[in-house]
Amino acid sequence: MEEFSGLLPDELVEERSFVLLENDQAGSEIFNLDKLIKRNGNYYVLDWAYKSILIFDDSGKFIKRFNLSGEGPGKYSRISDFDVDISGKLYVLDATLKKLFVYDGDFRFQKDFRLGFDAEKIIHLEEGGFLFALSPWNGLGYEGYRFVKTDLELKVQETRMKFDDHVDQNFVFDFGFTLSDIIVFNRPIENDIFIFSRDGNFQRIVKMDFEQFNVPDNVRRDLETFMPKLSDFRFLNKFAAKTQNNFILTVGYGLTSNRILILDTQSNKGFIEKPLALSDDIGNLRSMFLTFSFIDNNDLVSYIHPDRVDAAENIGLPDHVIAHLKKEGYVLCVDRLR
Repeated sequence: MEEFSGLLPDELVEERSFVLLENDQAGSEIFNLDKLIKRNGNYYVLDWAYKSILIFDDSGKFIKRFNLSGEGPGKYSRISDFDVDISGKLYVLDATLKKLFVYDGDFRFQKDFRLGFDAEKIIHLEEGGFLFALSPWNGLGYEGYRFVKTDLELKVQETRMKFDDHVDQNFVFDFGFTLSDIIVFNRPIENDIFIFSRDGNFQRIVKMDFEQFNVPDNVRRDLETFMPKLSDFRFLNKFAAKTQNNFILTVGYGLTSNRILILDTQSNKGFIEKPLALSDDIGNLRSMFLTFSFIDNNDLVSYIHPDRVDAAENIGLPDHVIAHLKKEGYVLCVDRLR
């Protein structure tokens, strides 16, 4: 296993570019980047605290901010997850209200659906319809199931897989679907990677094995009691994706440190990120220099948080990137993989 710091190793990257997300226009400020996807040539950023989705073009120029939180028709209480289809329609999942809201390409409210199940995450499918990741506390016909596939009118087509008996329902980690030429899903604090086709058909499960560092079942069942011991274990956290040649993962080292792990399935080589030294005021999950977000064709897109500016200077990023980070701007790193 080879270690690297900051940016991905050159032997993995054919070409690298940076996108500076504009932050000097009214409404363009990002409090925290909680989800990032690219659809139809635009970047969509979820700012969960402000219940907003910000849209930027592929050069980083700010287009608009979407926020319809509140009460009344077309209003959501929070954005649990979202996706955008090829026509530009926006789908907002509100797990609190148990609703899916649909907005047209100009973000005008069209309709909403009341869900018959508790869902945590959503992805729009290539052939139409949705794949939902369910909460582990479902009942009424969905008890124990992990996934539901529906059509565009939310008619259930199939339910898939079940949770095991070792899920602590009091803790939900940061996770979601990742789209490339396939759909990849992982729900921490488990090490199973679920792989679906782009039309939502289940293909296989890949299980990561950290051997003696796997989280024991009794710890998974009662995370609050065993929280101090989590630093002794390793688990998938926040991001899992697959390209033709690589598994690209984020590994949790307890709750305060994440490290990038890349497994090259062709050469059987592995690359692991060295941990960043954190100051006391940012002793949180942002322990990585890059935070992976999605795969776009063969481009791995991640973001650099503004509080990583010192590390960015240390590894010699371009001056315009440093300047943008110093102005509290987010920077996207686009790595075209070999």
